[in-house]
Amino acid sequence: MIEILVDDCFLIGQILECGQSFRYKHIENNIYDIIAYDKRLRINQVGKHVYMDCSIEDYNSLWVRYFDMDRNYEQIQSILVKMDPILKKAVIEKRGLRILRQAPFEMLLTFILSQNKAIPQIKVLVERLCETYGQVVLDQYGTYYTFPTVDRLVDVSVEDWRRLKVGFRAPYLYDAIQKVAQGVIDFITIEKMLDNSARDRLMEISGVGQKVADCILLFAFGRIEVFPLDVWVRRMMTHAYFNDQNVSDQIILEFADRYFKGFGGLAQQYLFYYARDHQIGK
Repeated sequence: MIEILVDDCFLIGQILECGQSFRYKHIENNIYDIIAYDKRLRINQVGKHVYMDCSIEDYNSLWVRYFDMDRNYEQIQSILVKMDPILKKAVIEKRGLRILRQAPFEMLLTFILSQNKAIPQIKVLVERLCETYGQVVLDQYGTYYTFPTVDRLVDVSVEDWRRLKVGFRAPYLYDAIQKVAQGVIDFITIEKMLDNSARDRLMEISGVGQKVADCILLFAFGRIEVFPLDVWVRRMMTHAYFNDQNVSDQIILEFADRYFKGFGGLAQQYLFYYARDHQIGK
């Protein structure tokens, strides 16, 4: 067990429940279990004290990056709150969230599964995938399942996917896995690419549009400038910046790219979480 001291820009409940993560379990109060990179982390936050049931070696090698601890969120927030009153409200209310740096392959399959699904449904699908094809691990808290590897999934057929009740996503998952297995999609290469090139490469996968590609870039690669545009964000953007007018996705994306000055992904998360909790535009 290790203890770290955090500032106001770290609230574990907001980090996990803002819609970017699907493999966590709320135990009680501010205690959560997180499964990431084949490990389970029991984490408890009491005020500005965070207790993680891991070694200092695992914290430094894995969880510092996972929780994006090297980024100065307070500095970014000080810029965003000056932009407009609605964004200021969202940032102040949700200031404890951080962008998690999650495994690229997991994010690829997860956000394909996420299409046209609510968060509870996504969690069920992801857990079913892990229970079916992941490895079972026993630790002091019981058993859990790892996210399956490419090698474990490469022989899973479209029909096998349909049996997991993933619906129209079955051929998309199959194509994604084949392209990763064949090296067409190489995450090391993608990490070195500029945003547009990386997005275009990911969109070579069947069923991966700009929103899914941008979610992967944001939540796996920490590209906080990209702006995933989903239903809640669209509602919030049209309400806050376009007087509730019906504008195209392209207009919203171009506006976000100019307006948020390189912090679009983080602004998107504040606005998404705020809009969802307050049912703005529903």
